[in-house]
Formats: sequence, C-alpha cells, structure tokens
Amino acid sequence: HFFPLMTSDTFEGFKIIHLQKTIGPSLLPKLYSNNIAVESLRSHARHGNADKISFELDQTRAILSDVFIYRGEDLLPFIWPRIEMLFKKLFPEVVYPDLISVKKIIKRVSPACLVVENDSTYHERLIVVIAKSLQIKSFVIQHGSTWLGDSYKDNEISHHDFYPVYCDICFAFGEATKDWLVNLGVEPGQVIVSGCARFDKYYRDRKPTLNDPNRR
Repeated sequence: HFFPLMTSDTFEGFKIIHLQKTIGPSLLPKLYSNNIAVESLRSHARHGNADKISFELDQTRAILSDVFIYRGEDLLPFIWPRIEMLFKKLFPEVVYPDLISVKKIIKRVSPACLVVENDSTYHERLIVVIAKSLQIKSFVIQHGSTWLGDSYKDNEISHHDFYPVYCDICFAFGEATKDWLVNLGVEPGQVIVSGCARFDKYYRDRKPTLNDPNRR
C-alpha cells in the first residue's frame, strides 16, 4: 500500500517528507521530480553527533529488585541480561540518537500539532513524548478495533496497543471504544468520538437504498 500512496497526489504541495526508515530507489525519483525532499529519521539519527550516554546499572538493578516477583519467586536474575543489554546497547545506540534526531526535526518544523495513528509503538510514542515536552499538542486517530466495556479485566494484555494514552486527544471509532478506554482510566475529555475516517469515502459515494430518506 505504500507505493500508491507515495505516488499519488496526496503529497502535492509538500516540501519534505520525514520517514521512519529508508525507502526503495524506485520511489525517490517520483518524489524528487515533484520537488519533495525525503529525510529518514533512522539514518539521520545514526549519523548524527549525539553525545554518548551511560546508565548506572547497579542503581537500576536495585530499583528493579522487587519489581519482578512472581508467586514469591524473584525473576530478575533470569531477565537481567536482557535488561542490561537494553541499557548498554539499545538505549545509548538507538533510542537516544533517535530522540535527539526527532527532537531536532520537530523543533525545525515547529508544527502546530502532531497527528499519529497510535502512541504505543516505538516511533509514534517517541514523537508524542517529545511533542509533550515541547508543549505541542498531539492527536491519535484510532486505527484498529478495541475490546468492549470492562473486558480488559479478563485479558490483561488486551489493552497493550491502546493504553495508556499518551497523546492529548484520541479520536475514537465510536462510543464503545470511548467507554472501554474510560473504564481503563482515561479521562473522558481525552477521547473524542469521530468515527472511522477511512470509511468516509464509502459514505460519500454510497448508492441510495430503499431506506434512504434522500432517495429519489
């Protein structure tokens, strides 16, 4: 679905597109021929001059000492190698450079607001967190179905992709989604029922039916 979008008129008038990762060479001539520059967040971050950071792992381990207790057993010794890798490699070599890169881009573009399709995955949450630190409003447009009511009580992982809500406003498909998020603890005013925008075209282009009051 990516190629038709990038080659359509959707980006007409755009000056630059910031991508999460590099794209194939077949797309670049099309974009450049329309005077649209392309910048990859990932490549920009990797080749930047971000300062190296380090963490106090002994202090971190002490803080986590009573976090991973399950049925009386301490699981931290089993998962600590993974956590140690995160702090020694992933955070300083990936997350921190990405954070610096995205922050520079947001400051340079200075948007009035940011719209993302979720605030739970890596890049989207990074963008939303940085936006909040810069006092820029962020909005999430729901992109997938949620559970209903208090169903999260029966499945603790069912809300992973939707909660907690980090953005300022979440546009929901319907009242069912809003009720579900409110039951999880989201402020009612933080969720606005907007419907599903991807279906707007079908509504506009719908054919009259027998029950349609506008049918002629």
